[in-house]
Amino acid sequence: MKILITVDQANWLNPIINFYTEAMSKYAEVITAISPFWNSNLKFDIINIQWPEALISVQEYDKNLLNKLEKRLSFWKELGTKIVVTCHNRLPHDQKEFDKEIYNLIYSNADGIIHLGNYSLNEFKISSQYKDKEQIVIYHPNYLDLPNSISKLEARKRLGLNNEDTIFMSFGKIRKQEEEDMLTTAFSMFENKKNKKLIITNSKTLSYKTGRKKPFSRLKYEIRKRRLAARNIEIEGNKFIYDDDIQIYMNAADVIIAPRINNLNSGVVFLAYSFKKLIIAPAIGNIKEFQEILHNPTFNPSSIDSLFQAMNSSIELLNTDIAHNNYSFVKKECDNYKIGKEHIDFFKKLIN
Repeated sequence: MKILITVDQANWLNPIINFYTEAMSKYAEVITAISPFWNSNLKFDIINIQWPEALISVQEYDKNLLNKLEKRLSFWKELGTKIVVTCHNRLPHDQKEFDKEIYNLIYSNADGIIHLGNYSLNEFKISSQYKDKEQIVIYHPNYLDLPNSISKLEARKRLGLNNEDTIFMSFGKIRKQEEEDMLTTAFSMFENKKNKKLIITNSKTLSYKTGRKKPFSRLKYEIRKRRLAARNIEIEGNKFIYDDDIQIYMNAADVIIAPRINNLNSGVVFLAYSFKKLIIAPAIGNIKEFQEILHNPTFNPSSIDSLFQAMNSSIELLNTDIAHNNYSFVKKECDNYKIGKEHIDFFKKLIN
């Protein structure tokens, strides 16, 4: 079996692509690249589109894009290739003009759809557009292959954190200012912030230009940073945290927070589970399913008070087995080779 995963690993900095590729390569020939989709005439048995926005990233984003995409999808289907889409998002996080049409075109041409949870599976099953397509739930892979050798003590030393503090860590890119505002407001509701700290690893505030050419923006940022620091909130501007450094943030934290407002899935949830951490996440999409199964705290993304209550309750939950159960779950159910085999079995079903 010959499989094309339409992501350029060098440009799409998400470790799960490496996990998928390595796991599936045990059973089939796997190529991870975008160019062959647009330019190759060689036969693939399966084309697995992980993110439509990654697939189109090498093309001019204009009115002709939909026509080009439709022609290539038709070419592959005429060749007998099966198109499989992995449903990570309903739409891209940074939505553009034609994205809805692009997603619809790709999904309507799909022979199979892989979901990361039952919520999206059920959502698609009741849709007249997708209900007759082959669909399956295959869990998000775990992150147990990431480096994890740094102790909590060493991690906190590297980040300049007190060993006695309860550290809440918002990990992952803040995509909307509302997410960051919700975090800072909820944390500020603690009457006693002594020995508590919130760290936002990828602040939206820092996504704006704040260099010498933007002195006023820089001043606004500095004022905001100092005001937040006075409330035991630290904001950092990490555009990307490399795999070797993820362990520093994970192991320094007591509680991880995924401050999403309207997401279907969140890799941060499975990252936290893999590092044996308690995580607070929104009760939405597929995220809710796993949080409830494993009894991690959830919140209503429309309610700041709900997030505060989740933060407050999480402190008591640190003394339970929840974090350990998170780890046990992903080690058994989200093993990368198990997930790779599940992909291969689904692909074989489509081909046969």
